[in-house]
Amino acid sequence: MKIAIQGIEGSFHHRAAEKYFGAGVDVVPHLTFDALFKAMRSDYDLIAGLVAVENSIAGKVETNNERVRSPDFSIIGELNLPIHHHLMALSGQSMGDIREVHSQAIALKQCLEFLNRFPFWQLIETEDTALSAKNIHVQNAMGIAAVAGELAAELYQLDILAHDIHSEKNNFTRFLIFTKKNK
Repeated sequence: MKIAIQGIEGSFHHRAAEKYFGAGVDVVPHLTFDALFKAMRSDYDLIAGLVAVENSIAGKVETNNERVRSPDFSIIGELNLPIHHHLMALSGQSMGDIREVHSQAIALKQCLEFLNRFPFWQLIETEDTALSAKNIHVQNAMGIAAVAGELAAELYQLDILAHDIHSEKNNFTRFLIFTKKNK
């Protein structure tokens, strides 16, 4: 069963797909929402798509709400996922070793209260939380941390330096699960 998600393995979309479809679900990652919806229209191997439509802090993702309600798709489910942001880096590093923190813009914004306690850290916006973690792993990047979920730390063998660094502790994202309509 192939499920289209936005983001890469280890992203919050990946975690949501596991929660809804079960561990070991075969996710097909797409870096952008545009790519996800394009694939859902053209790739007949995809059984369903999963897309974020609202976050309790950041609000609604209006374009995704509109796209998923297209006549081309049927909504088959919904999932509210608690979002827990963690600071992670390669093994053996401490908070004092970090010079840069990479993550998706909204994730960084949701953690500013914590991140601002370290004014010497440079915050770098990236396309995806999990991609930030993966890049640290692949590049063996010392001195760089990522803000991402626990699944990303597990998949990319990073140590969590600080747990639950998000400012708002009641942070949820609502995902819709959808399929192509048979025409």
